Amino acid sequence: MKKFANLVIRFRFPLLVGIVILTIFFAYQLTKVKIDSDILNYLPQDDPVVMLFREIGEKFGGNSLAIIALETQDVFNPGTLARIDTITSRFQALPEISQVLSLTDILDIKKIPDGIEVGKLIPRGRIPQDHEELQKLRDYALSKEMYRDNLVSSNGRIALIIARIREGSSKTEIAEKMKEIVQATKGDEKIYYSGIPFQMVFLTDIITRDLGKLIPLVSLLVVLVLYLSFRSIRGVFLPLATVLISTIWVLGIMTWMKIDLTIVSAAIPVLLIAIGSAYGIHLISRYKEDAENQEDKLDCIRQSTADITLPIIMAAVTTLIGFLTFLFSYLSMIKEFGIFASLGVFLAMVLSLIFIPVVLSFLPSWKPRLNTKDQHVTWVTRLMDLLAGQILVHEKLILLGGVLVLVAAIVLIPRLHREVNMVEYFKQDSEIRQAEDMMERDFGGSIPVQILVQGDIKDPLVLKQMYTFEKYLRTLPDINNPQSVADLIVELNEQMNDRHTIPDTREGVANLWVFIDGNKIMEQLVADNNTHAQIQAKIGTVSSTRIIAVVDSINQYLDMNVPQKLFRLNLAALTDSIRVKVQKHRLSQVAQMILFDAKYHGVSQLDSNLVLSVLRTVDSPAVQHLDLQEIDTISQILTAYFQSDAADIIIDDNSVIQRVVSGLAPLFTESIPTEDQIASVLSQQVPASMYIGDPEAIEYLSIALRRIIAEGRRQVIVNSQIDKITELTPGISSTELLAFRKDIQGDIWTLVEDYASLPLDQVPSAEFSGLSIDNQVELTTRQTGMPIIFKNLDLNILKSQIFSLLAAIVFVFLLLTFRFRSLIGGLISITPITATILCNFILMAILDIPLDTVSVLIGSVAVGIGVDYTIHFLTRFQKEFQSGKSEKEALRVTLETAGKAILINASSVMMGFLVLIFGNIVPMQRFGYLLAFTMVTSALGAITLLPALILVTRARFIGEFDWAVQNISRRINGFKSFGNIKNNFTKSEHKDK
Repeated sequence: MKKFANLVIRFRFPLLVGIVILTIFFAYQLTKVKIDSDILNYLPQDDPVVMLFREIGEKFGGNSLAIIALETQDVFNPGTLARIDTITSRFQALPEISQVLSLTDILDIKKIPDGIEVGKLIPRGRIPQDHEELQKLRDYALSKEMYRDNLVSSNGRIALIIARIREGSSKTEIAEKMKEIVQATKGDEKIYYSGIPFQMVFLTDIITRDLGKLIPLVSLLVVLVLYLSFRSIRGVFLPLATVLISTIWVLGIMTWMKIDLTIVSAAIPVLLIAIGSAYGIHLISRYKEDAENQEDKLDCIRQSTADITLPIIMAAVTTLIGFLTFLFSYLSMIKEFGIFASLGVFLAMVLSLIFIPVVLSFLPSWKPRLNTKDQHVTWVTRLMDLLAGQILVHEKLILLGGVLVLVAAIVLIPRLHREVNMVEYFKQDSEIRQAEDMMERDFGGSIPVQILVQGDIKDPLVLKQMYTFEKYLRTLPDINNPQSVADLIVELNEQMNDRHTIPDTREGVANLWVFIDGNKIMEQLVADNNTHAQIQAKIGTVSSTRIIAVVDSINQYLDMNVPQKLFRLNLAALTDSIRVKVQKHRLSQVAQMILFDAKYHGVSQLDSNLVLSVLRTVDSPAVQHLDLQEIDTISQILTAYFQSDAADIIIDDNSVIQRVVSGLAPLFTESIPTEDQIASVLSQQVPASMYIGDPEAIEYLSIALRRIIAEGRRQVIVNSQIDKITELTPGISSTELLAFRKDIQGDIWTLVEDYASLPLDQVPSAEFSGLSIDNQVELTTRQTGMPIIFKNLDLNILKSQIFSLLAAIVFVFLLLTFRFRSLIGGLISITPITATILCNFILMAILDIPLDTVSVLIGSVAVGIGVDYTIHFLTRFQKEFQSGKSEKEALRVTLETAGKAILINASSVMMGFLVLIFGNIVPMQRFGYLLAFTMVTSALGAITLLPALILVTRARFIGEFDWAVQNISRRINGFKSFGNIKNNFTKSEHKDK
């Protein structure tokens, strides 16, 4: 080390010039620094979950939703609707946005006399102006689930504009443009910005402002600590300049390598200023100590540098180890943090050993402020003397305290929980947090849940599986507003055919699909020539625990309830025995759907066995035999048909219509009549003059009437089953009852359809061989979206915490074992820092602080930094003890010198970390005060627990203890010394006063 010190002094001028040049170069690079707040970029891009998420984004026009909310007394007023329309139009003009949904641009499906009409809720340029029209629009929009709680709050006070950002676009840049567009429009509405893109914008802004505020603040605090410690300009300037230069270098290198700052790496400047000052403090302390005994300035600098180089290197290496363990993290942002924090520590170490000696060599010799030994005894020195006496007397009591820490850790650490949601980064009163709270309260959240479905999306079996899954999603406590193309088909079917369900044939689906094919909204619902679809929902919680529970529930349902291969069966082609088996499966499926609907509508205690018993009666003679009211219902349907222009034979005489209907009634009372039976009635009751010239009219009319009768019978049977099911749900509100009846109407309709399906694993080949199986349908489902990414983060946070912490402790243990040439020495050395880590987790458990992407760093960082105090203490104690001093004297000198430096350093680092509490990112605030706490506990552990452990174990790696004499004399002298030290301490205090 002397050679190194000599080289530094020898080449001091070129070294100083080189440092200045590099600092200027890297300072220039800081003008190009960028911040990346996209959480998706923090993840490994080859992770299957990330790849699927990006794939869906590419297929469906993007995954990121940027949401604008406008709040006023009632959004259904001309001014607010006009403002929404203006913002919507301007958003649509941005190429980075694939789709915009709002009240002024959203699909609307209406029933009209001749069928259905598919258009816009508010046609472009036709915003209602008078009160009556606005009230009709309000009532209509709030009556439809498609709009209510999706685009407008149920009370009509808040309206959303939802923009989907294309995959590959800069989310922050487009979100900034969107904010500018909104702010350029006029209106009195309160504006909210929600969704991941706006969270990124706010996070980027916070990081930028925090850097500008926290770096000067931490520098001032370090200056204060250094001045109070050294009472000299050089004692302040040199350690601070060293860490500022190293900070400029590491940030400049990051920018030069085109690596953006993240929420984690943005803390590097504060960390380096707080941590890196330690190396300068130790060198300055040693130089100040040596300067009192040496007159030659350069020799003193060489000696101090040579003596302190190894301890500083050891301290830096242990800190490097703590940071480098993050290389094994799942998150790329934590890996980058580990790399560049390590680089910063390395640069701070190198600059401390080069820059400080070089600058000192150009300055005058250090002049001690006080000239007498008595004056030199500061309050810190007296405190260290008192502490030495206490340790000598109470070493076993101190060790007992360490055992109590272990016990508390065993009890409390299992209570720790994890949190990964980005919303938790913001303070409760922040603008973005208020927006997210509003979205959760009024719209079920802003975080999308996405399910990718692959298969023939236009096949009714695939659509039915999607729709059933949506029913399940509605039962999950934190899932809201599930939607897919299946909902549009159901809505179309209800408006067209009065059936709230998916048609059971491809033709039925195709007849409805044509109304929405090519509509802009389909781009976010289906893709790849209708072979891919997505089911979307919103998750209404920011709790990672609840989000993960939802993710697990969804995956479990998909694995257990959605078959990958289905067979479509034509019931008419099946034998009675096989039809019974198929119907049994269908009954269980319908019962499950009804239970899903019941739970969604607040009926959680519906008995599944009672539901099944009702459904089983659908084929019973009692149900199949229509009562007078049901016969009258079908008769009215037939009468209306004959009176319409759709009938194949126009019958102008109502008496003829009445005779035909009366003649058909006995035929459809028990079952669906055949076409021949219907034709016979028509031939008898309809005069030939009414269809003369069209001999096939009776045949065509018979076919049409059979279809109408079949549909009518199904409808009245379904209605009777609905009545029986609702009798099982007393206490349900009238509003919920109407919605519940609508939902289960579609469920029960499944039981009277001509086609059914069975999963592949339920098709016994022996029984079904030779039967007419129309076709088979394959589908796959995979969950994606931010919630499953949060789950991956959560799982890997735990892994990262365990692995990085164990790796840091093991590597530090090996290093210290090698340093002190003793296995026992290694074990003793890591004891204080292990206790520190346990104390940190205990505090987190008590304060209910979660493990997150930031707090997961604390353990390894604390190991790397805190063990420095152990190294400095042991190095000095070993040197003093092996120089011939007694253990008491060695402890006193060590505490007065190294102990004092440890306290100064710990105070400086602690104050530096505490600066983070003045930031605006919640995890960083916690990171700051928890690291400050670990600095206090690790410093106290190094100067109390560590010497107590050495004295009790009398570890030989320190030196040879005289077991026969020193132990007794130590006890006696210890008590005497304690009394003397205590008296001296009291006298000194009195004298100072």
